[in-house]
Amino acid sequence: METNNNIELRTDFNYTNSDIINNIDNPKQLEKLYRKNQTAFKRAFNEIYDDIKNTASAQVWNERLNYQNESILLGQKHDIIFIIIATFIGGLIAKIPPLTGIDENYFFPRNISFIVLPMLMTYFIWKGKL
Repeated sequence: METNNNIELRTDFNYTNSDIINNIDNPKQLEKLYRKNQTAFKRAFNEIYDDIKNTASAQVWNERLNYQNESILLGQKHDIIFIIIATFIGGLIAKIPPLTGIDENYFFPRNISFIVLPMLMTYFIWKGKL
């Protein structure tokens, strides 16, 4: 145990299987146990899951602790379309110097924020539905 400013911190907290079994029908206490040490709770829960898997509470906790996201979320179709259009518009704005003959060393340092920020602001305004 470590002491810091008269506050005792338990870093060696390990669960016994009976802590979880005794509180399987007490969601509040299980949550407290989980928040004290998530790694130890998960390890202890997985050890005893086969013995308690017939309870609904145990099934919920098993899904919570062992859930694996099966796919990568890239966003919805309209999000991807919006990003492609915004990128295209930003690219067109970035092509202003070569199309108009303006010196790039003069244009970009002064106007880079006008290329990037409007696209970002539009995206976040759109996502925030403002």
